[in-house]
Amino acid sequence: MTVLALARSISAAIQREDGAGALILLRSLMEAAVDLNVLVDDPQHSDRMEASMLDQQARMLRSATDPDIPKTYLSSPAAHPDTPKELEQARSRLVELKAGGQLHDGPRTV
Repeated sequence: MTVLALARSISAAIQREDGAGALILLRSLMEAAVDLNVLVDDPQHSDRMEASMLDQQARMLRSATDPDIPKTYLSSPAAHPDTPKELEQARSRLVELKAGGQLHDGPRTV
């Protein structure tokens, strides 16, 4: 979702008097604004953003393929035949980013 689309959605939520929805969207808008400002100062921030996304994706896919973890919420990815390949692709890209010197301290996590 673009920054302008988020702003429109916030406006619509406020007009509907949906305060909770507006606050959730506002947080997303603020995170996007922060990322855009950081990207201006640090072009390698996009690599850290990608690494963070890949790290989260790999953790989810690893859980989906682990036979010891119940699949209550991961039944769809666990059953998909491409899950192991997607997990390997995420891991490979993380290795590439780290080898390229882009990630000195790994992906940032909260």
